[in-house]
Amino acid sequence: MRLIDQLVRRYGQVDLVMHGKATITSYRSFLEHLMALSRINLTMYDLSRCKRDDVFCLRHDVDHSLEQALIMGFIEAEMGLVSSFYLLPPGDYDTTTNYYGQLVNGRIEHSDRLVEGCQILSHLGHEIGLHTDFVQLSVLAGRDMREMLGGEIEFFRSLGISVRGTASHGSTFARRHGFTNYEIFSDREGKAETKNTRTVRIGEKAIELGTIAMSEVGLAYEAYHTPYDVYVSDVGSGFSLSSRSDRENTYTVQDHSAVSLEEMARRAALSQSAVVCLTHPEWWRAGR
Repeated sequence: MRLIDQLVRRYGQVDLVMHGKATITSYRSFLEHLMALSRINLTMYDLSRCKRDDVFCLRHDVDHSLEQALIMGFIEAEMGLVSSFYLLPPGDYDTTTNYYGQLVNGRIEHSDRLVEGCQILSHLGHEIGLHTDFVQLSVLAGRDMREMLGGEIEFFRSLGISVRGTASHGSTFARRHGFTNYEIFSDREGKAETKNTRTVRIGEKAIELGTIAMSEVGLAYEAYHTPYDVYVSDVGSGFSLSSRSDRENTYTVQDHSAVSLEEMARRAALSQSAVVCLTHPEWWRAGR
């Protein structure tokens, strides 16, 4: 693919730096420390289907920067790694246009950038998923939430890309109205549960949550409900490492402090369960 060749020439040996509330001076070094855990690298989809503990996964919630996500994808592929990228449809951050496309008359017009970017990431061996914010999107579009979700999955299928997983987007809209975006699914924990159903009111609308069966729209998992224990995250441009089973084993860096990759690796190595590393590409910038 010609575009891939162009980007390889442009980004072939580039590195990334995270400088926000916390600082990581090298994405490559960050990945090397994860690789040194001697765990098997899997996509989030593969993690959802296996019961192994000796694995680590790279998860990217792409809120704003598709180009930064592509750089991450190139670096990872160059290092022999695979990861999962969750792409956010337009509708959040007070705009109906983003890298994904634009919302016009209740329909999403997908951008050429999205199509090219997804083909590149898929070609590199990475997984494509959806960063779900479909309650807000359905309110803005005036359309059925399940219909819109199914339409996006079908769109990617038309590109030859199977979307099998989602990652809930932490939108201000969802927080304001008291729900989490993965609540749209009835079987988000791999079970056909009806107890997940509840109603939230948004203006004059009554929105029923927990009514979409993931299995019926072709989805296999929700990222927040995959089997892992250690969670590494750059949320809010800070940095944290936490354990679901051991709340005391938490490593948090804020206020413009440098992350000790050695300390991160040491704490991650203490766990006997899977490690998931979440990044947001907009917090990272290219460097050499």
